[in-house]
Amino acid sequence: MDCDPHGCPTLENYEGRQIVLTPGQQDEGRWVCEYVIIELESTVSPSTRGYPEGTFQSPNEARVAALVAAKTIINSRARTNQIDTSPPS
Repeated sequence: MDCDPHGCPTLENYEGRQIVLTPGQQDEGRWVCEYVIIELESTVSPSTRGYPEGTFQSPNEARVAALVAAKTIINSRARTNQIDTSPPS
């Protein structure tokens, strides 16, 4: 794939999921980064897309913000899906 080195997608693995990060430069020179969370073992929601809030001075700052946003979503889902199996007190 030919692309600007700053704009090439990168792949991160986290908690059994893959996160694809694709930065892009806006017209005014600021950076954004799309994240795609790929649920490898789910038939319900195979992927989630989004962007972190704001724009950034560098592609690396945008990637870090997108990775943090994606991990926050994954962690939130994990907390929601946890079932308390302890006996009632």
